[in-house]
Amino acid sequence: MAMIILQVVGYQNSGKTTLIEKCVKELTKQGYKVGTLKHHGHGGKPALPKEKDSTRHWEAGAVVSAVEGDGTLLLTATAKNGWNLSELIELYRHFAIDLLLIEGFKHSPYPKIVCLRDESDVYLLQLPNVVASISWMPLKQGNSFFIQEENKYMQWIMNYVKGKSMFAIVKEPIDVSRVIQAVVDRNAGAIVTFIGTVRELTNGKKNAVFRI
Repeated sequence: MAMIILQVVGYQNSGKTTLIEKCVKELTKQGYKVGTLKHHGHGGKPALPKEKDSTRHWEAGAVVSAVEGDGTLLLTATAKNGWNLSELIELYRHFAIDLLLIEGFKHSPYPKIVCLRDESDVYLLQLPNVVASISWMPLKQGNSFFIQEENKYMQWIMNYVKGKSMFAIVKEPIDVSRVIQAVVDRNAGAIVTFIGTVRELTNGKKNAVFRI
C-alpha cells in the first residue's frame, strides 16, 4: 500500500507527542508499520548523544554519520540549506512503512490533526488540510474532539487510517497477509479475499489501457 501521511500540529504542551505515542502503539498493535518525524521547533540543532563514535564522526565534519547494531540504525545527516519536508518524506519511503506520522511542520499541505490548548489557538483550524482537532475545551466544528474523549478520537483516527489504506497502486509484490491485517475488525466475523490477475488479452486483442 502507498505510504499514508498524517500530521499532528499545535503549540507546545498541546498534547502532540502524547497523541502520536498513543497512535503508534495502537496502529502497531493493528499490524501497521509506522514511522514518525518530529520538527525541532525550538531553534538550533537536535541534541546528539555525547562522546559517541558516530557523533564524533559528525563533529569532525561528516555530512552523514550513522551507527548500526542488531537491526537498529541511528542516522545523522546535515543539509547545507536545511531539510524541507518533501525531502524527508522521500527518505522515509525507503523504509517501506505504511504510515508516517509527522509532528509539526504545520504550514505543510498534508492532512493534519490540530491540537488546541485554548481559544487563542482556534485560528489553527484555518491551516491547510485540517481533518480533525483535539482540544482542551469543547468545540462544535467538524471532527472536533474534547481531550477527555480519548476513545472517540482514537477510534476516529483508526478509521481514518484504515480508510486511507483500503486502496493503493503499488509497484512491489503484494503482501496478502498485510492486506488482510489492514481490514481486520473485531466486529467482523470473517474476511473474504479475492486475488486476481490482469489479463493480457480481451476477446483476442492485446490490452493497452486499464481503467479503475
